[in-house]
Amino acid sequence: MVTVEEVKQFLNIEVNDQDVFIGNLIQMAISRMNNICNRELIYSERTDIRDGLGQAVFFLKNYPVEVIDSINFREEKEGFDKPLFGEKTPAGNLYLVKRSGKVILLNGFYLPRGIANVEINYSAGYSQDPPIQECEIPADLKSVCLMMTVELFLKSYQSGAPDEDNRGETGRRFGLERTEHTRGDGTASERRVYIYRDEDYRRILSKYRAVKI
Repeated sequence: MVTVEEVKQFLNIEVNDQDVFIGNLIQMAISRMNNICNRELIYSERTDIRDGLGQAVFFLKNYPVEVIDSINFREEKEGFDKPLFGEKTPAGNLYLVKRSGKVILLNGFYLPRGIANVEINYSAGYSQDPPIQECEIPADLKSVCLMMTVELFLKSYQSGAPDEDNRGETGRRFGLERTEHTRGDGTASERRVYIYRDEDYRRILSKYRAVKI
C-alpha cells in the first residue's frame, strides 16, 4: 500500500535504523484498514465460500478482481469437487466487472442451491505493481495508509529522543490536541496529561467496504 521509503520521506527520516519498525507499522495500518473495510485490500489469491441461491449475478467479497480461476461446488458434506463449468473455462462463461467484483454468469449457468456449497478461487486486491490497471492503488486509499502509519509512528516513543525535561518530543507527537498542566501549591512538581486526537478515516474507507448481498 505504501513503502517504508515513502513513510520516511514524509517524516523526513534519513537513517535506516527504524526501517523494520516502520515496516511493521505499515502492516498494522493495513490490518486496521482491512478491518474497517471488512475485506482484504492487498492483492493476493483469494477464496470465497458462499451459499448458492440459484443466482447468476453476484459480487465477490474482495475487489478489484484480476481473474477468476475456478468456480466449484459440492453436493456432499465435504469437497468442492465439481467444476461449475465442467471442462469449459470460467472466462468464456462469465462476465466480470473487474473494478467492483461483480460477476454475471452466462450461457445458462447459475450457482446451485445450497449452504456454503460454492467455492470461488480468484485473484484480487490493490498492488504497488498492479497486474491490471484496475488493481492500481487509489490515491485516497494510499493516503489513508500513509497517514495511519505516520500516526502510529509519531504516537510511539520511537519518534525521537526526548529533550532534557523529557517532554519535548512527546509534546510534539502527531495528533496532540492539548496538554493539561497541574502544579502543586508551594512545590515545583508538575503533571502533564497529553490528549491525542485520532483521525477518522472511516468516511474515506466507507466506499471501499465489502459489498453486502
